[in-house]
Amino acid sequence: MLTLSEWLQDQELTDNIDEAIFILENGQMVSGDFDMGMRGLDHNCIICLAPSELSHNEKWNHIHSVYNVVRLVPETKEALITGVQILSSIQKQLLKDSNYKISVY
Repeated sequence: MLTLSEWLQDQELTDNIDEAIFILENGQMVSGDFDMGMRGLDHNCIICLAPSELSHNEKWNHIHSVYNVVRLVPETKEALITGVQILSSIQKQLLKDSNYKISVY
């Protein structure tokens, strides 16, 4: 299992929320590897941060709760979080400024 820092070494960051698929607690945004308007990176690329023995849903809960990651769907301007997740002030501001709808799942 990788750490968040190790995983980030292989990821491209972006300042454009409309090309991001994750917002980290500190406001860093992971690029969705967009090319000609099409996203090239799947959200499941971050699953490696969760213990392998967990189910797929449990892995997402782990990632949201341990790393406080917001999963973005730029195509629909939706931000996915868990019911117990507390967004950082930076995450809240980025979502507000970009008119993203926050959806709890």
